[in-house]
Amino acid sequence: YRILVEGSSDKIILQKAFNIKKYKYGITNGIGSNIVQLASKLNQDDIKVLVIVDDDKDGKEYKNKILKIKGVYNQKNVFTIRDVVGEIKNEGTIEDILGKDFIESKFKEFYKSEFKEDCNYNLLEDFPFLEQIKIFLKKQNKFKNQFLDDFKKKISDDFNPNKGTFDTKFPLLKSFVNEVQKKLK
Repeated sequence: YRILVEGSSDKIILQKAFNIKKYKYGITNGIGSNIVQLASKLNQDDIKVLVIVDDDKDGKEYKNKILKIKGVYNQKNVFTIRDVVGEIKNEGTIEDILGKDFIESKFKEFYKSEFKEDCNYNLLEDFPFLEQIKIFLKKQNKFKNQFLDDFKKKISDDFNPNKGTFDTKFPLLKSFVNEVQKKLK
């Protein structure tokens, strides 16, 4: 089975989650907006994949553009993460599936390493985490796109679930992985 996702952090997070469940999938990633061109190339080569994008504005746009390619793509194999699991917040990204506690702790660590000061910012549960962080950084006059890119890399690098805590610490990710498994059958 093959899966196409937006970015490298998506690929790393999902691969680690699938490994916990012992699911063996080949995951290919685009680099943001080039996912549409990559999907077009896979279609040209008649390679069938399950496409999963974030539920943010860009992800929804990529989904619509990929569906317009037609060929191997249709409503049964092109999804936003929220299409897969409805409990994922509107406009959510893969990072939202990891839960508030994990993302908040990683943000505070990363903030301290980048700005050499503590951060006591607390995320809200019902609004996309990366968007909240972006707004917070802008208010602090510390926002740079590179910060978010580096932060996403830290999240994917530091995400190392084990079988014992996967179900309890990452319930939304567990649901997501199970639903992807069903879509690949």
